[in-house]
Amino acid sequence: MNTKPEICLKSFYSDDPDGEKSGQGLAFVPVLGEELSQISTLDWLMSPAEQIGVIYLLERLKPRVSIEIGTRYGGSLQVLAKLSEKVYSLDLDPDVPRRLAGKFANVEYITGSSRTTLPPLVEQLQKANEPVSFVLIDGDHSAEGVRCDIDSILQFRPVTPLFIIMHDSYNPECRKGITSANWAGNPYVHSVELDFISGCLNPARAWRGELWGGLGLAVLLPEKRSGRFEVTGRGNLTVQTLRPLHNARLLLKQAHGFLAHRWNKKSSRETSS
Repeated sequence: MNTKPEICLKSFYSDDPDGEKSGQGLAFVPVLGEELSQISTLDWLMSPAEQIGVIYLLERLKPRVSIEIGTRYGGSLQVLAKLSEKVYSLDLDPDVPRRLAGKFANVEYITGSSRTTLPPLVEQLQKANEPVSFVLIDGDHSAEGVRCDIDSILQFRPVTPLFIIMHDSYNPECRKGITSANWAGNPYVHSVELDFISGCLNPARAWRGELWGGLGLAVLLPEKRSGRFEVTGRGNLTVQTLRPLHNARLLLKQAHGFLAHRWNKKSSRETSS
């Protein structure tokens, strides 16, 4: 019997033609083990450290019900589907169900803005007393979008320990959304850590020099909390230090986009005259 672990050493180098992946380095956790040996078939836009964090929690929680907000290529979903009994996957893109058709028998796809699709799902699961134990928030990356998704999930009164993972917690917009959510208003929230796993200044051409990545983690328990509560962030000092670089990069990108737009308009007028 072959007991050697499945090894994946796929990497994205700095000259990769895909601007979103170039320079990202190692793409997957190298040794996934037999149970998860097939998860690298779909692009998973998390760092290996983030992937390990998600896999670790799922393997130990063994969720009966999980929710994913933001499906995209199905990278995270392939793990959620493997390690959960049932998954609800929400995405704005109506093409997601077709793109992933036949891959995950235990996944129900819900299409539309999570601002309108998530609240009724939460209400439905709460009324049915469903044991939701894992939620991945990785959809709308605006501060308001992140806050709305979190506040919708916070309508749960958990019947089992509920772990909420929030991707891109290093990004200032996402971080603002996480910190502005009404965590304290839910008495079943026991812990919120912005930097369960840290992010970085992104090396990819599309986002070079911008703060992205990182996993925030919140834990809700069936019993009400007692004592002190606050949102913590072990990476706060790092994010504050790097924020000026992130802002400078955004200004440069905006200026480049503005100039490119002006140039295209000028070229269009000259061509038509």
